[in-house]
Amino acid sequence: MPSASQNHRTAPWPFTGIALSWALAGGIHLLTFAWILPISWEGILYGATLALLLTRPNSLSRFLAFLASTALVLALNYDKASNHLVLEFWIAVSVLVALLMSCIHPARRASCQLSAFERIAPLVRGQYLLAFSFAAFSKLNTDFLDPEWSCAALFAEQAARFLRLDSKSFGLFALDRPSLQYAVIYLTLACEFAIPLLLLLRTTRRDGIYLALGFHFALGFVPILGIGSYSALSFTLLLFFFPKEALTRLDANLRKIFRFIARSSASARLLPFAFVLLLASLVYAQHRSFHPAASPVALLAWLLVFLPLLGIAIVSLHKAPLPKAKSLKGSIGDLIPRPKRLLALHLPIFALGILPYLGLQTQGSFTMFSNLRVLGDRPNHLVASSAMHISPPILIDVLSSNHPDLSSYPNSDRRITSHELRRKVASTEKDFYVLCEFDGRIELIGRFEGELTPHPFLEPLPIFPNRWIRFRDVSTSDSCPCVW
Repeated sequence: MPSASQNHRTAPWPFTGIALSWALAGGIHLLTFAWILPISWEGILYGATLALLLTRPNSLSRFLAFLASTALVLALNYDKASNHLVLEFWIAVSVLVALLMSCIHPARRASCQLSAFERIAPLVRGQYLLAFSFAAFSKLNTDFLDPEWSCAALFAEQAARFLRLDSKSFGLFALDRPSLQYAVIYLTLACEFAIPLLLLLRTTRRDGIYLALGFHFALGFVPILGIGSYSALSFTLLLFFFPKEALTRLDANLRKIFRFIARSSASARLLPFAFVLLLASLVYAQHRSFHPAASPVALLAWLLVFLPLLGIAIVSLHKAPLPKAKSLKGSIGDLIPRPKRLLALHLPIFALGILPYLGLQTQGSFTMFSNLRVLGDRPNHLVASSAMHISPPILIDVLSSNHPDLSSYPNSDRRITSHELRRKVASTEKDFYVLCEFDGRIELIGRFEGELTPHPFLEPLPIFPNRWIRFRDVSTSDSCPCVW
């Protein structure tokens, strides 16, 4: 009989549940974002690797291929990616780097899966906690606390309307009452600050996982573009906080379910293809007939796919032995990858989180749906001030324009940053004009008879890193609305 140490050396990394969940999150991405559909070569590659992983989620090579295609499709469409997809990009790159460091050397392949878990799990945990903490911090602003403007109140109202809770609860969940709106706002803040704190400590990590899973499952019913996709990805990332014993149980439970469904050899061969065909049908029906946020297809996918997977994961976690108590130093050690040089992969996440408060980027920086306004003469954060800004962009009022991407700005309450103006004007080769006001003066710029006006606002952005830096429009009203 092999010894305990031998068992430890040969124990595989139980990544099947993580791989399956990540692939299913990719399916939710396909239901949500049209630009990720297989209508371009990178979209075709992403769809193909996703389908291959769904048919065999226990294949490490297919998992690597899927992560590589995820990183590729998001890199090529980085300027379209919302905050959680930006996080997914950097985590996918980090996991690929850590996996390749574990597995590419021939001498390490025998212990690849085991060493990969020690490298990847702390890495993903730290990156998730950084991003989630920055997201919670961004909500400490006056407009998020105002029921008239708060994204939390809006989300609750939209979800209640989508699920028809008002009529089903005989008015109990009528969210036009200020008391319920305030309750939703402060409950959201309490959850968002409690989750990273609970996940940080080993002794409270299980409670943090339960709270986070419930929080994100509830968010999946919000009929606003991107929220279900964010919750699906968060479910995957939370699996990295599971103890290894719980992941092993999760994989064993999934194998039992797959064996039960595919009891005959014929059904075993057909089941993966039937599942992929079902996903393709859902994607087609979603984008053909419904809005990508609020639709019966999205609700069906959320209930039929993630509700059962959530239940299996919770049962697996509940039956796993409780972790041994550790000091704060020991708990923080669970967030430090081996080797420690992998900590450098946290730097992009930290940079994206801090950039808004330096005035260097406001979109794609973990501040989505937070009501945060850091630019302009009325910043609303309760802690961070505009005095921290290093080199903020110029804010421009578009008075008149025939540019297709700027025609909605005149007579609106939005200002565009000089950075985004440079991005938008490059989207057409036709003649256009922009009458704009900035720094107390009015100027007419554009392309006239094929010639661009010599002006800094019309200079093209360098490909990297400038095209990866994005800014939201800045509201000129007293309050900041809820925008992604």
